[in-house]
Amino acid sequence: MSTSQPIVIKLGGDVLEGPALAAVCQGVRAAHDAGTGPIVLVHGGGAQVTALSGKLGLETKMVSGRRVTDEPTLAVLKMVLAGQLNVDLCVSLRNAGVDAIGIHAGSGVIRARRRPPAVLTGAGPDPVDLGLVGDVTGFDLAFLQLLW
Repeated sequence: MSTSQPIVIKLGGDVLEGPALAAVCQGVRAAHDAGTGPIVLVHGGGAQVTALSGKLGLETKMVSGRRVTDEPTLAVLKMVLAGQLNVDLCVSLRNAGVDAIGIHAGSGVIRARRRPPAVLTGAGPDPVDLGLVGDVTGFDLAFLQLLW
């Protein structure tokens, strides 16, 4: 295992589809080959969640640019983020020659707590409850080191 600090790269959902995905994966391969040490990719997928929600007849509720997550929306988030996008990203990374494994919030590697209601800029003076949204409080570093 490398003793270097991990590099964390956040990918927006917009780069997880089409030709941008292959280009990103080639960039990750180049960084890996340059000896950067462990690389962690985290990704979004808001547009894909909104699209699938619409196909399923679920209304997307946003407050100040943030998604309000109820039980049905959480189910869609799981399908899109931990399912389709995670699998597609891992396949593309492997096609680029990068050993990759997909993990997600439900795997236990990320520790989080439910976000309390808060006043949001542009949403008025009252606290807003975003529903089943969490804030990261830590990670299972021993598990991540085992994977590296």
